Amino acid sequence: MKNRLWLLSLIVILGITKVSAQDRPFGLGLMFGSPTGISFKYWIDDKQAFDGGVTWSLYHDGYFQFHADYLRHSYVIDVSKGKLPFYYGLGARLGFGHNFHFGARVPLGIEYIFQNEPVDLFFEVVPGMEFLPEPAFSFESVIGFRYFF
Repeated sequence: MKNRLWLLSLIVILGITKVSAQDRPFGLGLMFGSPTGISFKYWIDDKQAFDGGVTWSLYHDGYFQFHADYLRHSYVIDVSKGKLPFYYGLGARLGFGHNFHFGARVPLGIEYIFQNEPVDLFFEVVPGMEFLPEPAFSFESVIGFRYFF
């Protein structure tokens, strides 16, 4: 009975252990561009992650924006040290300022993940569609970094 309990415990521990592109799954950092603010990322596994931001912009008379995205990563570029995946995804944003803004995001980016350091660098372009206050196409681009805890 004791051996079965030990084996069951080992299976449960291995089942909830995740493999991610970073040894540490949660990253927090800064992004600069349009918009500028705080960036976070949570790795689900080596190819999937959630990211988001709390940002501000002078666009549309200035506003704060919250966004969240689901991302897929493709490792098509081989580098000798670290990893350099291309990523794409789908997300949403809410903006608060002179008007309330709501829209969809399609983030496209490239990220450098350092081999032995809990840091990444990223560049991202984000075409999107505003639904509120009125339908319109949108475009954002940022560069940033995150430290993984």
